[in-house]
Amino acid sequence: MNIITDERNDLLLSAASAWAIARKSRSGNLHLYDSPDRGVPDRLLTSGVKGLPLELSLALRVVRVDDLHQDPVDRLLVAHATIEQTPLISADQRIVRSDIEYIDATAWISLCKPYQVP
Repeated sequence: MNIITDERNDLLLSAASAWAIARKSRSGNLHLYDSPDRGVPDRLLTSGVKGLPLELSLALRVVRVDDLHQDPVDRLLVAHATIEQTPLISADQRIVRSDIEYIDATAWISLCKPYQVP
């Protein structure tokens, strides 16, 4: 059983990821069936994934994230994984360089495809 399908695990979606989805959708770099403000919460409900809010402590924790991460969303995700003491599932290979547990999501990318417009 893998980490995503194992029901003993809580899957979390950082608000930073939701922000990135909204930005990419608005810029035309991500094509979705529905607008992110409707589609992302619907997908969270149907998938059982829990939203993880951005807190002040998280925003301040980015000061401890190494300079390898220039993207503000990457910095927030690394800080979130550090604070929550949870692995970070991502297809972004740059995150491997962090001092966090990283799980390569490329094997699970197909799970996201039904949300994208073909």
